[in-house]
Amino acid sequence: MFTDSEKAWHRFVKKNYLPLFPELISCSRYHRRSKNLQQLTEVMRQILVESFGMYLEGWHLMDSMPLPVCARARAGRNMRFCEEFEVDNKLL
Repeated sequence: MFTDSEKAWHRFVKKNYLPLFPELISCSRYHRRSKNLQQLTEVMRQILVESFGMYLEGWHLMDSMPLPVCARARAGRNMRFCEEFEVDNKLL
């Protein structure tokens, strides 16, 4: 899938390719079916990896999206480590 969610994919198909899928199922039904097929999808992925010899590669690419782990909401008020790490709290 080329989008970040099943909902976005479903909207994209419905908007751009509905003539190709005249009986397009609802987004929630698609989500349930894709979850039910997850084990089969993993088996197919493993077969492809083995058949193309990808497991022998020294490196792999992974498509991901960076997610913020934490926000610096209180960083400017926290003086606990400023002296120890020589941090100017005015810059925070």
